[in-house]
Amino acid sequence: MKRFLKTTVCFLALGFACHAQTVSIPDPVFKAKLVASDATNNIAFDFLYNAIVVDTNHDGEIQVSEAAQVYILDVGHDLPTSVYIESLAGISAFTNLRMLMFNNNHITDFDITGLVNLTLLDCSQNLLESLNLPNLPLLENLYCSKNQLTVLGLSAFPTLKNLGCDNNQLTSLDISQLPLLNSCYCSNNQITHIQLSGSPALGYLSCDNNQLTSLDINGMPGAGQVSCSGNNITALSASNLPYLSSLDCSNNNLTSLSLTNLNYFSGLYCGSNQLQSLNLAGLPVLNVLGCSFNQFTSLDFSDFPTLYSLDCSYNQLTSLELNYNYNLNELFANNNQLTSLGIKNGRIETYINLAANPNLGYVCADSGQVGMLQTVVSFYGYNNCLVDSACEVLGTEKFEPAGMAVYPNPVYSSLHIKSPYAIDTITIYNMGGQRVMDLVNPTQAIDVEALPSGTYFLSAVSGGNLMHQKFVKQ
Repeated sequence: MKRFLKTTVCFLALGFACHAQTVSIPDPVFKAKLVASDATNNIAFDFLYNAIVVDTNHDGEIQVSEAAQVYILDVGHDLPTSVYIESLAGISAFTNLRMLMFNNNHITDFDITGLVNLTLLDCSQNLLESLNLPNLPLLENLYCSKNQLTVLGLSAFPTLKNLGCDNNQLTSLDISQLPLLNSCYCSNNQITHIQLSGSPALGYLSCDNNQLTSLDINGMPGAGQVSCSGNNITALSASNLPYLSSLDCSNNNLTSLSLTNLNYFSGLYCGSNQLQSLNLAGLPVLNVLGCSFNQFTSLDFSDFPTLYSLDCSYNQLTSLELNYNYNLNELFANNNQLTSLGIKNGRIETYINLAANPNLGYVCADSGQVGMLQTVVSFYGYNNCLVDSACEVLGTEKFEPAGMAVYPNPVYSSLHIKSPYAIDTITIYNMGGQRVMDLVNPTQAIDVEALPSGTYFLSAVSGGNLMHQKFVKQ
């Protein structure tokens, strides 16, 4: 009898002990994920980064000893699903976790007390309205994007290197106490102020589509890429930032943009602002410039041989000189007020848009490009636009076809010129851009009888003014 009682007591004690070692996981979806983990589905990993089975005894439960073997846990969803985790209760038993990912679920709150070894936490795309995190002294990566957060306190994470908090409802962000922070994604919030000072390592900042009225880029000495488009910033300055390579400040209210001493700066996107001038002298390796939808009347690109892509469309430019941009591959200059374009730079660009420039009168291009560009301007209906490779007329002040006439047109032998100006020189080009006649101090009648039948351009220079007329030789 005594032996029977002792045996019964031992079995009961063992049963209670085993029950005490089982982790309580009330959410059926969360539990099913853990139980389903294996060596191929990349849900759980050991300390050697090998995918593992968590439920090693296959009892449909997770014991504390099994949880202790998990160093990385990913119960998130990359694609939309019909089954979501709503509670992470039980996660605190996974005390050796270094990385925890549960993105794209329906979690409203969670407790990770005790997970002091975490270096990465991804709780993005949930239903979080607040983020109450314990002390995580080793946390380096925090991703809480696409929630409903209004406040985000970060001072307890001095080792944080990467932060993703975009697509929330934040109104302010203080990253000044994060000396190791390298990247910050905080776009699509309602942020009116970002405190940047104290983040010397910050290399990438994306704060697009907020309510910022100012941004101190110079407070980021380690800045490499900054994107602040879609805000209400009126003035922006960046100077003496040795690593800055690109800036996107488009879709703001900028009236002032100062960029100086940026030796590695290659990409500027400042379109859709109110800029009237742009000094690019401090950008020796500028490669891409997008400055459309501003109020520019002139731009100087003479010091940018590395410029590859230029979008200066929808401005008020009257002339564009790109003869020294030897690397240029694409040009968007449509919807301006261009009267002249110089693009004789030794390169045949793959794309040129000159639409909606009805006053375009002269294009100087590489000889191998003349025919193509002549076809382009004819397609646009610029009937008085001359295309050649001489580039001699680009230094004149303006184009003045009004007030000048040639007759008869068509002409057989003698072409007469009526002009309010004394004419200094006349040059006649064929449609291929070749010069076929030069006259100095011409009379009012020009003998063109020897010219073959066809369409020609007449360019007359008088006192710094250039006048074009097209005529047909019969």
